Amino acid sequence: MPTTAITVDLRPDAPETVDAELLGVPFSGSLSPLATRLDAALHGQLSGLVASGEARSDSGATALLHVGPDRPVDARRVALVGVGDAGELDDDGVRTAAAAAVRLAKRIGGTVAFAYDPDLGLDDARQRCSADTPPAAGRRQARSCAPIAS
Repeated sequence: MPTTAITVDLRPDAPETVDAELLGVPFSGSLSPLATRLDAALHGQLSGLVASGEARSDSGATALLHVGPDRPVDARRVALVGVGDAGELDDDGVRTAAAAAVRLAKRIGGTVAFAYDPDLGLDDARQRCSADTPPAAGRRQARSCAPIAS
């Protein structure tokens, strides 16, 4: 079975530069500014997933896009991954979404990046912790994502 690694990318200004087998992009019912920038690089293909109803905000729902040979982004596949409805996002929604991205990529192996989205309402430390919890890595027990003291 191929090896799958998960990383949490914290460059919201440039998701198109994330080199991964699969880039998971949080989705809460509509394209966020981050996802909209990525959609522009992908010539509207993410908007197409939304318009067709394939992309859903249900926590853990996935809509997969295979990036074509012209590779307008560095990731080979991009998935809109449901994190729950806008305004109701919590650590569990991000954790479930990251785990869904890993499950989606298990059969292909390689690196799974889960993009940090500043418009989700969870700060970067909470998103990173939630996406990088043991369930996202295939284990059963979640760790707490307590706020990190500065």
